[in-house]
Amino acid sequence: MRPPRVAWIGGAAVLVALAVLAWVAARPSIHAPGCWELTADAGAPRGFFHAPPERIAIADDHTVAPAAASRDRARVDTLFITRWRRDFRGRLVIEQTNTYRGVLMTLSGDGDALRGHAHTFDDLIAPGAKPRPWSVEAKRIACE
Repeated sequence: MRPPRVAWIGGAAVLVALAVLAWVAARPSIHAPGCWELTADAGAPRGFFHAPPERIAIADDHTVAPAAASRDRARVDTLFITRWRRDFRGRLVIEQTNTYRGVLMTLSGDGDALRGHAHTFDDLIAPGAKPRPWSVEAKRIACE
């Protein structure tokens, strides 16, 4: 037989886990698939850490591609992989990477307008260095 203290701690842990699951399930989920127009503030870096295209098409298979007119302006770089996922908080995370460096965007909101931030990452950044994030907005648009 277990001591009452161990049973109480185990019961409390189960209640906390159930509360967290209920909180996560109640949060609105972003319906990501579709076309989005991205806007970044002036702090977005240019050059090697290029920003994603202005318009993107998000697919159900977790891939992201340039959409419509952005296809013509997008940098042709077959080494970059762009994909999306939802994090534990229900935010939309879009990653553009060549596995060594890239841009990571984290967006939240509901409906057809999302806001968040982006930052670069690099496997050669000096220890302790932190990339400066910049603001990003995404608005759902019609796919052409």
